[in-house]
Amino acid sequence: MATKNHPDDVVCTRCNGGGYASAARDMGMEDMPMMLKPIGVYPCPSCNGSGLMIDGEKMAQWVEYIEDNKELIEQGMLALKAKRKD
Repeated sequence: MATKNHPDDVVCTRCNGGGYASAARDMGMEDMPMMLKPIGVYPCPSCNGSGLMIDGEKMAQWVEYIEDNKELIEQGMLALKAKRKD
């Protein structure tokens, strides 16, 4: 669960920012009469209950950066691992 908001976060579309998903919404039965709605509320698996998700365009930029700089990132991770061993 996120502890602070990031400027690139957007409201989760699955839980509408509430952090909890409902069985009725997931099954498309939100507009049904109360007696016919499935019961169930649980932490939203899409946003881990935070109600916020990273903006898709920003995530695509990060994925592109990571793919373009694999060697640099790998060297940095190896250096960090070596530093932790000391």
